[in-house]
Amino acid sequence: MNNRVGVRGHGLGGTVRQFHVNVILAVWLIIGTLLLLQFFLNSLKYQELIVGATSDRMQVTADIIESAIVRAEQIGLRIDEIENLGVLIERQLEQAPLIDDIRILDSAGMIISDTETVPLSDADRALVVRRVMSRDAEIVTFELGDRLFTSRVVLDSSSTRMGIILISTDRSIYQPSIIRAQSSLATSFLIVFLFVSLLAIPLVFLGFFKVTRALDFLEDKFIGTPADAARTAKGDFELHDLGKRIEEGNAAYEALGLKLDTLEQNTREKTTPLP
Repeated sequence: MNNRVGVRGHGLGGTVRQFHVNVILAVWLIIGTLLLLQFFLNSLKYQELIVGATSDRMQVTADIIESAIVRAEQIGLRIDEIENLGVLIERQLEQAPLIDDIRILDSAGMIISDTETVPLSDADRALVVRRVMSRDAEIVTFELGDRLFTSRVVLDSSSTRMGIILISTDRSIYQPSIIRAQSSLATSFLIVFLFVSLLAIPLVFLGFFKVTRALDFLEDKFIGTPADAARTAKGDFELHDLGKRIEEGNAAYEALGLKLDTLEQNTREKTTPLP
């Protein structure tokens, strides 16, 4: 009885429910993965925009310094012969609170003027110089440690590299904006995930409605309804009870036969004449 009813309760019906649960979990996993990837992509994109905007503001100062260097070159002065170059970059540093340090490099990568506001270690200085010298681009922007660097190549009248203007600032200038943007994005994506996840539950049941109906049909066809299972279980019990009664009847019949045989034997012994 228990086996037959268990098939109904935990067979195809349980399989259908488990199927729905697996599909919903798979949908949630896919949605969560896609939203997580989109969150990281948007965060990187926003960070690039913030870094680019900060670099553009720093390049305004580089334009002013470049103009002064080019005017000096037009009257025959090399970049290392400009006397007031140090005064110029100090004045520009004061006028641009966003900027922490300004360095001027010659065509060989040697630092010829430096505000020395934020000193660099020998290893970092060598790495920064190697990066700006190895690029052919006019403007190079990169992050190193907790600092943002942007450089501008200064060309002479013959379009030959005369020097490089290197400007740096602390990343803490724009890092809070990135953190706020990431927090806002995380909240938005979490709301989207919850909404889509809740919406996926009825959609899964509606989308697999025909599959559910087919499994229910197979269950009723080959296993039967609950009433069928109850009747089958009751019939099994009655058959088992009938068999038990038949066995008890057979045992009683055999016992009665033995008693009759014993009685007949005793009767014969009493009626037998003495010699």
